[in-house]
Amino acid sequence: MMDPDPVWMLPESAMSWIESTLPNGAHILEFGSGHGTDRLARRFEMLSVEHDAEWVERCPTPCIHAPIEENATSFSAGEQGWYRLSVVLESIPTDLDLVIVDGPPGSIGRTGLLQSLHALPSDVPFIVDDVHRQAESALFMKLEAWHSGSATWHWMEHDGIAKGRAWGILMVEGGQ
Repeated sequence: MMDPDPVWMLPESAMSWIESTLPNGAHILEFGSGHGTDRLARRFEMLSVEHDAEWVERCPTPCIHAPIEENATSFSAGEQGWYRLSVVLESIPTDLDLVIVDGPPGSIGRTGLLQSLHALPSDVPFIVDDVHRQAESALFMKLEAWHSGSATWHWMEHDGIAKGRAWGILMVEGGQ
């Protein structure tokens, strides 16, 4: 197994929030898999959506291979594409406790997620990684307008620069 790379994984503060907030066995849908999946799979029921066939094969939990495809939503945001929508829509479970948006990589784009909102629950927490970047920040604000909860940004030092990296969470009012 490769050593986890903290630059690519969800930040430790996000992992700690998940582990301290959700009960063992909670159901998590994760867009983008990796070393963080390994850690979360020890306590939670994970379903990952991943474009990279290599990561699909090494994922310790169910992982859906959804190749990247061009789409109008991504194109309008200046992005390459997003996971094949038909595969994503067929894969979304009905009993979710958390949605993590940490893929595909920023070089491909994540705005395509907006195409699937009609099939995702707006009453569970959403974590979006890399909201310090313009595209992910814009996505997070659009998710906030759609979601039934409130938004919080979590900044951390990265490479010695304060406020160098951020993740955001959309919380459910009166709940998690």
